Amino acid sequence: MNHLLVLICSFSFLQSCAREEQNERARSSPLEVQFITPWQPGGGMGLYVRAGGEPHPIQENIRNFTMITKRQFSQKGIPDNAIAAASFLETGDSKDDLQAIYVIKGNGQVQAFRGYFVPGFGGPVEWEKVDLW
Repeated sequence: MNHLLVLICSFSFLQSCAREEQNERARSSPLEVQFITPWQPGGGMGLYVRAGGEPHPIQENIRNFTMITKRQFSQKGIPDNAIAAASFLETGDSKDDLQAIYVIKGNGQVQAFRGYFVPGFGGPVEWEKVDLW
């Protein structure tokens, strides 16, 4: 029984060390981008982008927010050097009105672009720049 207790404590300690190492790497990365989706008082979520500063509002009343993985970038029409990307629907829109947003660092500044997916094309036809500041 004592061996089991020691094993559990050791495992917990190792997990906390691994988490600390991951957190340290995240803090030391040159640019961290976050998509923030808080619930809004009237229902739905808001979409904000934080890139090393205060969150910037992108869209109110969204639903079906999903992160897009790096492996999916090319099939969704997102540049390979994008830092982060996500898809979402505006509240009340059909699934055919799916939108995407990606964040990229270019010319020494962070830029965000959003676009609509067009059914049958696989990715946004046209990206529109979003002012972050």
